[in-house]
Order: sequence, then C-alpha cells, then structure tokens
Amino acid sequence: MQLLSWLAAGVPLALAEEGNPEQHGPEGNAECWDGMHTFATCCLPGADGTYAPPTDFEALMARGHTGDTSVLPAILQLLSSGGEDCSSQASGCDADGGVISARQWKAFFEASSISKFMRLQPWPPEGKPSLLWRTCCSDDRLSIRERVMTLAGSCAVGAAALVLSVVPLLENTSHAAALEGYMVGSELAASLDEVGDCRWRHQTNRAAWMHYDWFLSPPEKIFPCPGSLRIFVDERDAARVLREAPLSCARRGLCFTEVWVHEFLRRASCRVDDPAEADYVYLPIYMSCYDMHLSKRADQALALENLMGDVMNRRGPPVLLAFTCEKWKMFGWRSVLQGRKRDYLIAAVEARPLLGPEDDERILPGTSWHCQDCFRFGLDVVLPSAVPPAEAQRLRFFNRAPAERELLLVWKGEHAQSDARADVREGYLEVNETVRPNIIKHLQSKPDVDVGRSSMRYSFLMGNSHFCLVPRGRGWWTVRLFEAFYAGCVPVLLSDDVELPFSDFLDWDTFSLKWPMREVGEGLYQHLKAIRDDGETINELHKGVRDAACWFDFLDPSSGDCSPYQGLLKELAHKRQGRPRRPLRHFWF
Repeated sequence: MQLLSWLAAGVPLALAEEGNPEQHGPEGNAECWDGMHTFATCCLPGADGTYAPPTDFEALMARGHTGDTSVLPAILQLLSSGGEDCSSQASGCDADGGVISARQWKAFFEASSISKFMRLQPWPPEGKPSLLWRTCCSDDRLSIRERVMTLAGSCAVGAAALVLSVVPLLENTSHAAALEGYMVGSELAASLDEVGDCRWRHQTNRAAWMHYDWFLSPPEKIFPCPGSLRIFVDERDAARVLREAPLSCARRGLCFTEVWVHEFLRRASCRVDDPAEADYVYLPIYMSCYDMHLSKRADQALALENLMGDVMNRRGPPVLLAFTCEKWKMFGWRSVLQGRKRDYLIAAVEARPLLGPEDDERILPGTSWHCQDCFRFGLDVVLPSAVPPAEAQRLRFFNRAPAERELLLVWKGEHAQSDARADVREGYLEVNETVRPNIIKHLQSKPDVDVGRSSMRYSFLMGNSHFCLVPRGRGWWTVRLFEAFYAGCVPVLLSDDVELPFSDFLDWDTFSLKWPMREVGEGLYQHLKAIRDDGETINELHKGVRDAACWFDFLDPSSGDCSPYQGLLKELAHKRQGRPRRPLRHFWF
C-alpha cells in the first residue's frame, strides 16, 4: 500500500512527461523504451554518468520520494513482476536463435506487463505484437494452430500471449481464423496456468482478452432480459460489411459502444427469430468504427443504402439504431429516417450531436453545430459509453477506499491549447471548447489537485482522488464520466447541456455533482473542498458511486438486474408501453 500511495500521489511530472527531445529526438531513445517512449522516463543516469534502465528497487523508491517521478516506469516493471524475477527462469524465450529473438521477447513482455498499469503510447517497435506475428507466423501454408505450436516449442508463454494479442488482427482474415487463434491460445494459457508460469502470471495483460470468449461464441440466447421485451436482430448477409470485425472495432477506443450492444443483443434471451413477433428490430451497424458518415468504403455505402432503404420503406416494429459518438455517423441519416413508413428509436450517447458540412450544406467547412432537434426527448434513449477492458481493469486496480484518497480532484486530458495532435486540437477549437483550458488556468496551482495534459499515471490519479472533473469535449458527453465509476471517483460534470443515461430511474444527485462549466475557478475548488471535509456527505457520494457503477459496466453481460444492457432494455420496455403494437400480416426481411 505504501508503494501504491506513492505511485498515486500528485507529485510534479515535468521531467517524467517531457523527456529530452533535444538529445534524443521527439520520440526519445528507442533503445530504452518504457511505455511513454521518452528518454527521461526510461533511461536514468548512473554513477558513471551513463544512461541505462534502472533495476534496484530501493534506489528507485528513494528517488521517487524526492519527487523524481521519472523512475515511475521502472517501478511499474518491478511491480508487475509480482516480486519475482521472471527473466531468471530459463526458457527458450531468453535464448537467441529463434524466429523471435530474446531481445524482442523481452520488449514484448515488458510492454505487456507495464500495460496493466499504464497506457502504452506507443508499443516498443521491437515488441509490437503485429510485427512479431508477421515475423514468426505469416506462413499461410500452415494452419494458425501449426504456426502457434511451432512457436510454442521455443517459447510457450510468448506464443500464447502473442496469438491472443493478435486475435483481432486474425479476425480481419476471417471469423474462423480469429476463433482458431483464440482456441489454441486458450489451450496454451490453461497449461501455463496449471504450472504457474511466472511470465504468464505477471508479464501478460489478460484484461485485454477478457471479452474474446463471448464475442467469438455462437449467438446462443444466454444473457438475461427483463419482462417480456422482444427484439429481432437483423443480421442479413447482404449487410455483413456493416458489422464486420467486432473485435477490431471494439479495441479502437472512443465510440465503440455499438459493438458491445450488438454482441449482447445477439445473445440476449429476449431475442426473437421472427421479426413479426418483435417489439423492436435492431440494426447492427458499426457506424463509428468505419466512419459511415463519410462513405469511405463503396461496399459499405451501398450496403447501408440498400439496408436502410429496404427496412425503412416496410411497415413493421420500430427500428432500433445505436449512435455512439458525438457525431451520428450515418451518411444522410436524417433523410433516411424522416418521412418513411417505419417508426424508429435511437439509442445515443450524445443527445445533441455535432453536424458538419457533410450533414448540412449551410455549415461551413471546419465548423460544426450542435443539433438541438435530432434527439427526440421523451422518445429516444441516452446510452452510456463503454470503457475498453484494459483501461477498466487499470482503473479498478487503483480504486482506493475513500479514506485513503489523497487528492481533492483530478483531470487529465487534451484541450484546445495543448500540444496534442493537430487534428485533436483543431477539433476542440472547432466547437469553441474553453472549459478544459480554464481548469488548468484556475486549478493547477492548488496543493491537493492534479490537472493538466494526459498522463501515464491517469489510472493512479483517478483512483486516488475524491472528485474527477468531467468537462465537455467536442461533444457534450465524454467517456471520462464512465471511467470515473471504475475508479470509484465522484464525477463532477462540467458540461451544461449533457444528457445523462438512465435518468428516468437513476438519481444522479446521489452520486455526482454538476457545476456551470463557465464558472470553473475558486468557487468550484472551495465547494468541492467543503464537501470533502464533510465526512458524512463525501461518504454518501462515494457510496452512491459504488452502488451505481454496475449500470455503466459493459464488461459483465451476464449480470442480473444492474448493467448498461439491462438499463437499455428497461428504457426500451418503458418506451414500448407508449407505442401501440400494429398487427402484422405481410412482413418479411
């Protein structure tokens, strides 16, 4: 606990996060990589003046207690080993001469272990899973099983971890290839679990694979549904290109909730096989994953046009569509939905989506409008956003008890004035986002606050803070709201027009706060400080966060009455009551 307390403390990060680009280039020293790919966080000066990765734990801790957080990545590597020196256990992974060298395996294992505790941006070139897979296993004359088992002859733990890491890549070839890779990887994993392999226990990040099992399983009706709701999932073959590669789409980060909704509904016990019996017809379309508002792929554009034209021009139960980004990423969606025979219901994470020039000719290039009438309040549903499994696991790991939290508030992220990628910065400028720069301007000097640019300590800080600020991004919604629940952190909403999911049955006042986003400053700080210092109030808020967290956890589809899936179904059942069902006589797909 002392180690985690120091890791999560709000000490300065100037050295750790800036690196030494003058000496080693903008990406630091590629020969000494740590997860942030910068010199200062990886190679520390020794007594002889040379730079090398540090290995002495006590020396690292001593430096850390002085505020020198450049030692953090090295400490995380030692922490991830569970106190064991896995490299001392002789195996083929440590010997050169194989297709994948000992150096490459070392980079792969170190990056995998660090990824359990911090975000990797980027992976080290020598240990990048896709590159290693091409090095060892690109011979398509052999089955995937044969390729993996050949590799396992020299490094079993590496073969298991590598093939499981690239299952989404294999999915781009076929579902069968992804399933074969998952099966052989799981068999190797079971044998490694049985013998207690050190590397398998401590140097692999299995959280990233936790959803493979049900994503790759047959669509059997196993997940619970409340009441008598009935949903038909329209998976016609002609529209397969609109929902391809779910594993790849699900790991792309923001706006991928559409995949999780699909994978649940196709296995939900309330799924019916005949659309004539359904209360809703769900159309699984990965709009955000493939940017379908831009018509990048001709095959997808044609399939989308044919699907929507056919469905919306036939009478039948209301169509259910999921929009999971600040833009509703379906080309021409308004003309597709409006004025047709078919009723519809939208489940969206953003109730006031951004419209661009591709949506409305009145909008100038480089600008966006927030649509005020796209979402039909009272008819449509606000949906939570999913959090990637590996990120969720990191946040859970550092979720500390309220009495042990040392920071008042935290916010880490990009903004309109940051030195992030130009497209990110321009995106914030496009919507005149000012609340994030104001957070830094007014709060960064406070003693019990940690705000600023994105940090590799993101999970530590959220788990060590009472309040997590949730400012608007390009849209009014932000995934940071839902990350806060995994971290056990009370969300403070700084987004005036955000619409919150499940507000019909969840009392958000019991587990969150809202503050005018244009009034970020001393008043907000003093208000949060007063709440923290009132033991009864802060404990009630923390309890509310923990009690409500299950409503936003997409990772457990088999949970009983409390999950985002159950919340969506509950909302759909409520909306159904206000819609008389029309008798169907001539209805087909």
